[in-house]
Amino acid sequence: RLRDRFQRATKSARQTMGTHHRPICAETVRRMRRSLHLSRRRVARCHILRYHYRRARLRRAQKRQN
Repeated sequence: RLRDRFQRATKSARQTMGTHHRPICAETVRRMRRSLHLSRRRVARCHILRYHYRRARLRRAQKRQN
């Protein structure tokens, strides 16, 4: 649970029990993730574009910029 980078630290803290069966602090989860070099991530909520659509968008953007 602590290594789930898509779950918020507060939710992980609520679900995880410490050594004396007490919930741990969200800041503890953040520190632990930081020490493991796990950055927080959000689930992608956009459409994944196909290669040729991406290229077309890039061309349009470059054309507008020039």
